Amino acid sequence: MLSGVLWYTTVLGQNVGSVQDQLIREAAIQFNNKEYESVLLTLSKLENQQRKGLNNERYFYFSIQGRYNLLKEGEDITFENISKIRVLTQSYLSHFKDGNSSIIREISDIHQDVSYNYPSTLDAYNHWQLEQERLAFEHKQKEALRKVEETFNIGEYLATLQLVEKARAEQITSSKFDYYEILAKNELYKASNSPSYQSIQDLLRMSESYLKQSDLDQNDRDKIEQIALNYPKTLEEFNDLIESERLAAIEKDQGEKLSQIQKDYYSGNYSVILQAMDTFGSNSERAASFSFFKAMSAYKYLLSRKDTYYNYITASDISGVRDNLSLYINRYGDTQPANGNEVKQALIDLNKQFGNNDFDFNKLKNRVLNDRDKAYKRASRKMFVSVGYEYGEVAPYGVRFEVGGRAIGFFTTIRSSMIKDEKILNSYDGVPNKNEIIMGPNVKIANWLFWNVGLGYGYFSHLYRDDYKREQGIRKSNYLAGYTGGTLRLGSVVNLLGGVSFIDLSKKYTQQIGKPEYTFGITFNFK
Repeated sequence: MLSGVLWYTTVLGQNVGSVQDQLIREAAIQFNNKEYESVLLTLSKLENQQRKGLNNERYFYFSIQGRYNLLKEGEDITFENISKIRVLTQSYLSHFKDGNSSIIREISDIHQDVSYNYPSTLDAYNHWQLEQERLAFEHKQKEALRKVEETFNIGEYLATLQLVEKARAEQITSSKFDYYEILAKNELYKASNSPSYQSIQDLLRMSESYLKQSDLDQNDRDKIEQIALNYPKTLEEFNDLIESERLAAIEKDQGEKLSQIQKDYYSGNYSVILQAMDTFGSNSERAASFSFFKAMSAYKYLLSRKDTYYNYITASDISGVRDNLSLYINRYGDTQPANGNEVKQALIDLNKQFGNNDFDFNKLKNRVLNDRDKAYKRASRKMFVSVGYEYGEVAPYGVRFEVGGRAIGFFTTIRSSMIKDEKILNSYDGVPNKNEIIMGPNVKIANWLFWNVGLGYGYFSHLYRDDYKREQGIRKSNYLAGYTGGTLRLGSVVNLLGGVSFIDLSKKYTQQIGKPEYTFGITFNFK
């Protein structure tokens, strides 16, 4: 074929000449495109013409190649085509034996193939054609069976039945199709949620028909016989089978459910078990096990909710757990000794921790709550120590220290105006100012309210003038300071302050300083 392709390239490279040249060129293009029937149709226009030289050789070459490829591809396997190839190759080898050696070898190979591998007489051809049809049928049968077996093995049973029907429609027969049809319908029946007696009758009928065949594989026969043997033969047997399968499904479901409950129990998923419904009936081993897991889950879930003051537990919760534990002991304690002992110990522990009845539990809970209230009261009476800031109208810069919490405590306040003498000298009649320290007791009115009263020392700066001595300047005067006010506790950390500060001062200096001074502030507890 390689030499033929090279020759084809030479043909295309030639300039368009006569009509024969054009037809040979067209056939070469069609041959390259594997349009073999078109090649023969084009060359037929040259069949009865006088062909000379190279055109005649190319005519023979493309005629042989077109017919030979149609034969090999199964498009034309007629005796006429085989005979024509044989005649054309003989003519080519006799007329062009001095031509291109590669082409000669190529045509010679085709001639030998047709002479030795294909029939030379019509009678031999008829036998050969029958054999070819048999081989083609076996190939189609083998391919169809392969697809049927493949779909069955991957569980595509409906597709298996469709392929069987398709093969029968194409007249492809085999006992294997019957075999896989029975197997597929058997699997579909087993997977059905609503099996019918009619389905079983159809399977039995198909199995009986299949087993009457004589050319069966023994393994296939045994398998179909086993399938037929397992199915009921009467409606009564069918109903019994359905009932037994229903009970088996219930048994399987209960086994899986109890296994999951056991897994949840040992994983600590008690709330999940408490929501599970009892589908195990009564007086069975599984019912006893379910009752055990249910009762113990309620007990352990109760323990997980317990805190110091029983905030999340009521008397009815405990009674419910106690009833479940007692019910298990009375009903299954003897049949499951190990579980029974565990439940008995849980009941003892329950009564020990929560009392034997509702009255005991409520009494226990009230006692705990009373103890808590007393502890709160003791905590509220505990001494506090606070430090913070106190503001006044005249002396805005202040520090407050206070100790309280019991009946009597004490406080200290240091405040200052922080006014410089220059500011007072530059004023007309002085600037209100003072610096003082006050100490005194605080008296507890309530856990959140304290009354403060105190005395202290203070001084202030003021202008003075001595006309006799002709002197003037700044002078500091002392006074006895007084204070009363209150401390409001907002919690364990923050306190608010408010009060009034008094000074024993002659009004001759300034009326503003002689007035009471209002103060307020905030402190923070560090103890």
